[in-house]
Amino acid sequence: MQAGFAMLEAGSVRYKNYQSSLIKNTVIPIICGLAWFMWGYAFSFGGVNSGFIGSRFFAITDKNDFDELSHWFYQYTVMCCTVNIISGPVAERMNLPTFFVFAFFVAAWIYPVIVAWTWGGGWLAAMGYSDFAGSGIVHLTGGISGLVGAIILGPRLGKEKKIN
Repeated sequence: MQAGFAMLEAGSVRYKNYQSSLIKNTVIPIICGLAWFMWGYAFSFGGVNSGFIGSRFFAITDKNDFDELSHWFYQYTVMCCTVNIISGPVAERMNLPTFFVFAFFVAAWIYPVIVAWTWGGGWLAAMGYSDFAGSGIVHLTGGISGLVGAIILGPRLGKEKKIN
């Protein structure tokens, strides 16, 4: 999916920016993987118990079973999709280092908190909220984050040519 997001975004930006789009979508799994490894998974699934965030499994400690590690990896790929969704709306408007800091923050805090409330058994799950395929967690979190970023950054300057 990383390659698909990279190609989609590279085809949506001007020629001068396609390389940075490809780099951005290639580096997302690395930077976000570090955040997910250190904090994200623990906040998401580390014993939330109808609360705010989890408090176990930092740096995936206490994870030695193949099923548990495969769950970690699957959730890591879903988290990367969320960050890639954010990448599109801020394309051509945010430089790479700034985007990488933002992506790290999303992977370490914003996305894990939403997951803890829902899939992790937090307060929304306790109220009966159910999201089987991630439309409200992955797509809504990525979409709203991308929308907020686009609003803050403003329009892509010079993207649309004026016709006289």
